[in-house]
Amino acid sequence: VQGHQWTTSGWGYELKTSPEELLEKYEDLYRKLLPLAKTQGLSAAVYTQTSDIETENNGLMTYDRKVLKMDSQLIKLTHEGKMPPSPTNISRIFHRKTDVALACIAGNAAIEYAIAGKKGQLNWKSYSKPFSIRKSATIHCRAQWPDSSSSRTQQYSFNKVKALSPDASGKLTSGISLRLYEGSWDKLPDFKALQAASQTVLQRIDLADIAATEDFAAVFEGYLDVPQTGVYTFHLRSDDGSRLSIGGQVLIDNDGLHGMKGGTASLALKKGKHALRLEYFQKKEGLGLEFFILDDSGGRLSPRWSH
Repeated sequence: VQGHQWTTSGWGYELKTSPEELLEKYEDLYRKLLPLAKTQGLSAAVYTQTSDIETENNGLMTYDRKVLKMDSQLIKLTHEGKMPPSPTNISRIFHRKTDVALACIAGNAAIEYAIAGKKGQLNWKSYSKPFSIRKSATIHCRAQWPDSSSSRTQQYSFNKVKALSPDASGKLTSGISLRLYEGSWDKLPDFKALQAASQTVLQRIDLADIAATEDFAAVFEGYLDVPQTGVYTFHLRSDDGSRLSIGGQVLIDNDGLHGMKGGTASLALKKGKHALRLEYFQKKEGLGLEFFILDDSGGRLSPRWSH
């Protein structure tokens, strides 16, 4: 927050550009936390830290304690689970049509939703069951509880997309190619300029068959055999950096020196073989690579690979 820092520069784990953007991230965290407390026995969770310190901007308040970065009443509602309804859909893109399901963390909520008309008008409806959309739409939703507590209004965009065509046809060999490289890097290297120390073929993407634990890089490359046309969601987390490309286009960029972290991204893919490349490097200490794919229904895909 400009004017309330110890210095004009600084860093943060994941800087946001507005209070609204920060609140959405905070709410998403509590959508994961509260069910763990209710059903999995989670005893406590700690928000670190209370305020920004010197060059680190990770605080709930600014360094001078003059600005609370999120509205305190909305934070209170978040802690009670009284956040805007959110879609339970795996992805926010779809190929032909999708059924939108809405849910609240706190029970007994009366949910309302609206889809903006051509002139931007909102016709609010009571939500009772999933509804279908067949074209791109922005869905507005809100909730109210029996004690008269109300959530803020939130909107979610669903986009209709074309499915990508396969990259390969014909006879290929089973498995995915793995090339290993030796060296020490702070980010993913230019693999075209390197000579692989070894090459093998695996049936999965993970580190189980790699003996090295530091100062190495790996490239998994081959074709993902998509069983049927639809939307697929790719999950990638790593320690240190990684990058996933489908059909030659970067889908998830998780580069750099860091602990176990990553992201997800969805694509609509036609049935057939799609080129996939996953790059990874490990420097020192922590080691990890987690990769999996979900289908439209949220089921984990058991990928078939070829090269």
